[in-house]
Amino acid sequence: MLVQVVPGHKGRAVSKVAEEQGVTPGRFGRWALEDVERLAGNEDLRADVLAARMLGPELAAQHLEIRRRDLDYCIETGWLAPVSHVQRTVWSGDRGHRKVVEVPMYRVGDLDALKDIPGVDWEAVQATKPGRPSPLRAFAQLAPKRAAIVRAFVDELRERFGLPVWTRFANLDNLWLIDWEPALDGTPSQDDVAALLAGNPAASRFADGIQLLSAQGEAIHWARRMLQPGVACVLDTETHALWGRVMEVAVVDAASGEVLLETLVNPQTPVTEGAFGNRRVRAFPQGIGGEPEGLRHSRA
Repeated sequence: MLVQVVPGHKGRAVSKVAEEQGVTPGRFGRWALEDVERLAGNEDLRADVLAARMLGPELAAQHLEIRRRDLDYCIETGWLAPVSHVQRTVWSGDRGHRKVVEVPMYRVGDLDALKDIPGVDWEAVQATKPGRPSPLRAFAQLAPKRAAIVRAFVDELRERFGLPVWTRFANLDNLWLIDWEPALDGTPSQDDVAALLAGNPAASRFADGIQLLSAQGEAIHWARRMLQPGVACVLDTETHALWGRVMEVAVVDAASGEVLLETLVNPQTPVTEGAFGNRRVRAFPQGIGGEPEGLRHSRA
């Protein structure tokens, strides 16, 4: 197990004695736990060694014997601040994806000093069970977390437009993705929602961590645009063989279903029995489709 020691005058004192005893930190300035325990055996250094240790949020809460949520209150009040950050690689998902996160580190001496703050009943804080209000709420009101603010913004969109709106967190990208199903006229557009996001005092603070429309959302909006009259059409063809020359073409408006074109085209070759079973077209009478692209009739 490795332990990080906080820099500063006490940290420098520890490092000096450690050097005298032939103890050196390893990679990233971390010390082996057995070396720290050995230095802690030095009565002159014991208090400084223990106070100089640094812990991440979870271990810091365990050190104080409080809930992780209660540690957040200590941070929110300004009683506690990290002295450094370390980068850690975490794995996410079944496919072995990974990302690097910044983890705040807290000095044990600063954690112990919290117990000297007047007016705080630490026994009551330590006895608070999960799901129960924290006694520390009287000292600080925790700011809403990004997740709660994003979900509240999504609820606002849902209520304003009366349309399906949903969100999900992309863990590897550290982004909240917001998607919605547009109305028949294509509203609201991405620009419309971006303007609402910019005008929302709470959600706009996290705009850099919010992406409007994921790849799936883009596909939904593209499909909706294609369903506007006159924007897209559906083309269907029939061939003289199961894999052959075109002998019939039909085009309809993707939105209204209006037939824009329906025509026979002379393939200049006999229709095969297999194709006839599907197409029900046997031969082309005289005068129809004299050219390979000849039209029988058009509604375009």
